[in-house]
Amino acid sequence: YGTVAYDADANKIYFSKYEKKTKDYMLYESTNEGGKWSKGKRLNIKGIGKYRKSGSTLVNAGWLYRAPGISGFLNANLAQGGNRIYFTSQFSSGKGGRDIWFIDKISDNQWSMPQNIGDSINSKSDQDYAFCSGDSLLYFASKDSSNVFNLFVAHKVGEDWGDVEMLDSVYNSSANDYNLIGNEKGLFFISSRNSGNGEDIYRPSQIPEVEEQLAPFPWKLFNFDFDRDLFKSEQ
Repeated sequence: YGTVAYDADANKIYFSKYEKKTKDYMLYESTNEGGKWSKGKRLNIKGIGKYRKSGSTLVNAGWLYRAPGISGFLNANLAQGGNRIYFTSQFSSGKGGRDIWFIDKISDNQWSMPQNIGDSINSKSDQDYAFCSGDSLLYFASKDSSNVFNLFVAHKVGEDWGDVEMLDSVYNSSANDYNLIGNEKGLFFISSRNSGNGEDIYRPSQIPEVEEQLAPFPWKLFNFDFDRDLFKSEQ
């Protein structure tokens, strides 16, 4: 469900999958082995294991444990050479609505406790669809007072994200504009600005003017059904 994060070096994809048992969306990984994608394996994330009884909480680094069915791990995006995953969720300790969070790889079989990306990006409205480029730029979508997604970019300042700016009218309209991805050759995003066609994918000829250059982004098209065990990719 949602976006898929592709790690070209490890030949892995990370994605969100709905679990009937927990009634929630969780993060999974799959590895390409001999040209075939392995069965999805749920990530081992600290603090996310067996569900606790109603009312009990676990607090660590500003994160609250929540009962199943009311949070979810959605729209994964890789950073730091595959050692960090940004995602969207709606934890009770967030800023309100959907927030952008991240987990860091501790080992091959362990990921850290989820951490909120911070006040410079998250707000009382929904923030979603993080796309990290070169570990120095973070593109994301944020809803305005009209409940419409707009596209923004944040710059890395030390260890934190700051200097957030809204992209210009090439990227933002009065309709929903979100889920931006790209590389040094161009950017792509989804927009409903042409209401007669619903939502379409756009590729502007103009790249936002930012000091940092966009990092190379490996492209691969995936055709898969999350209800199946195997995935097929096309170059």
